Amino acid sequence: MRFQIARTRAIYDESSLGIGMWAPQGRLPVTAAATFYRAILDDIEDHDYDVFSRRGYVGTWGKVIRMSKIWWRSKRSS
Repeated sequence: MRFQIARTRAIYDESSLGIGMWAPQGRLPVTAAATFYRAILDDIEDHDYDVFSRRGYVGTWGKVIRMSKIWWRSKRSS
């Protein structure tokens, strides 16, 4: 599981370079999805990789807290 999470993060890092090539109106949702999926990986790690008895997730407040940074990043990527 550690290997898969590290591999996934590497893919996210590499693909994030292309977000600036999206049309401006598409950058926010793509940046949000990437940020939330990365946070799910953090949650899985925080719970010792237990994906069988609980689901990795980002709650509503976790999303709300991240949104201003997501919005700013989506506006700056060009």
